[in-house]
Amino acid sequence: MSKILIAMISAAALASTSAAAFAHEDREYGDYQLVVGFMQEPAYEGEKNAVSIRVTKEKEEGSRAADMGMGSHDSASHAPVESETPVSARISAELETGGGVNVHIMTEGWSWSPQGVNLPHKPGEGHAHIYVDGEKVGRVYAPYYHLAGLQPGERHIRVALNTNDHNELTVNGEIVEATATVRIPDTGADDTGMGGMESRAEPEAVGVEGLQDTLRVEVTHVPSGVSMVMNLRSVFEDPGHYAADLIPTSPGHYRMRVFGTVEGEEIDATFESKAGGGDFDDVQPASAIHFPDALPSGRELEGAARGAQAAAESARDAAMSAEESVSGASTLGLVGVALGALGALMGGGALLISMRNRSGESTR
Repeated sequence: MSKILIAMISAAALASTSAAAFAHEDREYGDYQLVVGFMQEPAYEGEKNAVSIRVTKEKEEGSRAADMGMGSHDSASHAPVESETPVSARISAELETGGGVNVHIMTEGWSWSPQGVNLPHKPGEGHAHIYVDGEKVGRVYAPYYHLAGLQPGERHIRVALNTNDHNELTVNGEIVEATATVRIPDTGADDTGMGGMESRAEPEAVGVEGLQDTLRVEVTHVPSGVSMVMNLRSVFEDPGHYAADLIPTSPGHYRMRVFGTVEGEEIDATFESKAGGGDFDDVQPASAIHFPDALPSGRELEGAARGAQAAAESARDAAMSAEESVSGASTLGLVGVALGALGALMGGGALLISMRNRSGESTR
């Protein structure tokens, strides 16, 4: 059985489970939609990650912003390229309230390279194309992709890995791809009482660009109360998607406060990880993925080092105290010897004087 078939079977199994593979919080804020969470989830302490912030709004009629990030090459046909290294892919698709679908793309032997798009092919890196019911809907430059506006019913999602120059990648002659099937519920009749009227997809959304200059995020590790305000960077060729890079060094509950302006409108929204009642993941201890032996984290090593340093300082202080005690006892001993010697001399002198006095009396 080929690696591709195994990947497809694994993807189907993952798609049928209820476990969350992608957990960001999606919230409306005025005319805008904010999606906030960690770029990589689950998030682990000591691992490079980022705060992920996506800001979209409903596309205006006649807007030319549809399918941003797609070039003229999208309608062209490219010959598949055989991978020089082993590469595989699998996906999970999680249905969210409102009919959107969060797609998580898991790869092996592969690096996402948004900075390499349109450049010559480089083994083991590139991007992906995503399809719904056989129709291409976008490019993917990271492990996560959000699908919105899908029609009710059974939808077939396909993801194929592509080289930097947009050729589909193959292993042993088979396209490196993965598929999943989701069922979008038809809630129109129940929610609106429209009876047999045809349900319509939610309005198309477009990313709001240029916010790296007007928005910031304050990240707080809630158990310790430590906070830091961070600037944002735009995610390459993914309009409306922004990131603040960080390495979380302690597990647990995190809070993300997004503030600033979006197209002149004031924004101040706070998002909590699951420990605080929110939707995105808490940071997990690194030991959760250690195998076969759990290794101490940097936080634990630092604590052990501090404990060892305190113990060393305590031992040093005790040694100095003991040395001072010994030194004091030696000084007292020397003083005693000196006084004893002085006493002996004085006693000897008194005895000599007494003997001389007796001798003088006897001669008289």
